[in-house]
Amino acid sequence: MEKHAREHEVAFEDDAYFYTDYRWQQLQKAKSAGESDATFLSETPEGLRGKIFLAEEHQENIAADHVVFIDQGANDGVQRGQIYKIYYQESDQRNPNKAELRALETIPFGELVVLHTESTTATCLVLSSRMQIKPGAVIGNFTE
Repeated sequence: MEKHAREHEVAFEDDAYFYTDYRWQQLQKAKSAGESDATFLSETPEGLRGKIFLAEEHQENIAADHVVFIDQGANDGVQRGQIYKIYYQESDQRNPNKAELRALETIPFGELVVLHTESTTATCLVLSSRMQIKPGAVIGNFTE
């Protein structure tokens, strides 16, 4: 994940890359100058739950390195640099004679990083995924 993030200009503040004084000074200078081309990872709040509603290129099958849009934004506490998990919901059928499904465990299968936020939506980059992602996939930082 770190290599992938570096390729997309995501800076890690507390890793070995910044342990030299020179690099640390560069990071602090960039942060204070408000350079817009660098993304700094920030703390991800627990409990947020949202959905991927669209891929930038309108793909139906989304994978790593795709840009997606989520239905949570700055008003919900989403900030540039936060990393969220992508989940799928397992379910089973209680009664085979009915179409009713029962929700089971929510399983994380990928991650995305927030690139930009608006008040009610955010633009994200999919960092990893062990399965195909479809619009409507649940994202967040929660435990069930």
